[in-house]
Amino acid sequence: MRQYLIILIAFLLLITSCSKQKVNQPISSNRTAEENQIIQLAYNINYLYPNGFYKNDSGYYENTVSVTLLSLRKDIWIELSTNDKNQALAWSDSSDEYSSVHRAIISESETEKYFEFKRQSTTNINDVILSRIHKTSYFLPLLDKFKMPDTVGIYNGQLDTSKAKEFVEYLWSCGSLGIYNSKVIESQITEYNDYFQQYIKSFKVVYGDTGIKDSIFVYDNYFKLDKSSRILTVASKQVDAFEGN
Repeated sequence: MRQYLIILIAFLLLITSCSKQKVNQPISSNRTAEENQIIQLAYNINYLYPNGFYKNDSGYYENTVSVTLLSLRKDIWIELSTNDKNQALAWSDSSDEYSSVHRAIISESETEKYFEFKRQSTTNINDVILSRIHKTSYFLPLLDKFKMPDTVGIYNGQLDTSKAKEFVEYLWSCGSLGIYNSKVIESQITEYNDYFQQYIKSFKVVYGDTGIKDSIFVYDNYFKLDKSSRILTVASKQVDAFEGN
């Protein structure tokens, strides 16, 4: 069941992205030097992020959908957080109970950022997922992925430039921002008196059908982390669109 939910949310996010980020420019077939550089990155299967970008290995973050009985689910998709390991375990167990595949816990771990329960299918040893729950002491999610508002959540970690940059890049790489199938060109942070601003330049490829070229869309993403409220917000804008291969 979880696999179908992931496909559904990805489809809904694509529709939402298209509606919120209208194409500001026609797709060009005459590439600039920068666009040619992006082309190289687009078709490099080993490239996702620039050097120094904080990367997090893939996991599934339990949420208001996954831990709720199918008949009681609402149109709300917010990732869960707690500082109580027993609560985290209960959510992971509920998610497994309502899944179409039963996966038993084979190991447990935790970091400053999350609790993790490694679960393996009882019928297929190759079917393994990392069931995770955010630690509220690090991050309190507020982003509803069905609606994609500007407010991401509340950061409760250390407030300095390096840690703030790590926080934003962590959320990007683990999927908590709801930004999927994108590669990062550039990532940099600037500190101001009252907030940190993280700039991430990214792009995604929309693959064409037979006889139709791919399309590449480039975005400027600005994250603002308020030092007082610790609230993280995001604003994204499409800045380029051109033909791929």
